[in-house]
Amino acid sequence: MNLISRNKVKPESSPTPSTGGESSPIAIAEESVALPTVTAPSTSARKANVSSNPSVALLRRLLITRTIQNRTRGETVFNVFKDIIAGTFLGILLVFFLFSLDYHHFIHLGSARAFRDAAFYLITDPRTIRYVENSLRLKFISVDIYNAKSDELKRMLTKIKNKQRDIEIDEKKVNEILIDATPFDQEYDELMVRANHLFGLDNFCVNCKFKGSTTCGGRMNYLMDKYGDSQLKSKVAMLSFPQCKN
Repeated sequence: MNLISRNKVKPESSPTPSTGGESSPIAIAEESVALPTVTAPSTSARKANVSSNPSVALLRRLLITRTIQNRTRGETVFNVFKDIIAGTFLGILLVFFLFSLDYHHFIHLGSARAFRDAAFYLITDPRTIRYVENSLRLKFISVDIYNAKSDELKRMLTKIKNKQRDIEIDEKKVNEILIDATPFDQEYDELMVRANHLFGLDNFCVNCKFKGSTTCGGRMNYLMDKYGDSQLKSKVAMLSFPQCKN
């Protein structure tokens, strides 16, 4: 035990006169008090206490295990998913490789032949073909029919192109005729004005009643449609009826 000395200093009292006229000094006493020494536990002692306690050790191990599991959970899921995909892909490749060897008669697998025959029968079954056609809204045809249809379409396309070329040529001719007929249109209009003046076509009443509910204009259109007469000829013929004159 260490001794911690503590000096207790008493305050000086006022000088008391003595019989001899001199003041006496104040006594100072020292008291020694023994206190217990407090020391911090060392690191090795703490580890020893922790290791000696089984509950603390178990809790620590559980916390470490949970931390490791949380860190590796995502990696574990990814690795499992990757292994599943890789295994499935390799399995499919192996099956195709074995079927290819059996098809080229390098090996003989009864199951592969049975599977191939069953698949071929299922594909060529009319009910399967009809079901697929109805589902996809398609029509399966043989190669010969396809080639015949393709040749027919090519011939039709060639005919259509030729017809389009002929139509373009005819349109050019019509445009040229219309351009050449422009002067004749002017002359025709002049002749119609003279004919109206000579034959009195200006006096023709289009809306006058001819017979019953038929008008003179309707009768003129009837003659043009039925007999193919021109408008001038039909109008002259209608002027012979007094009710069609103004």
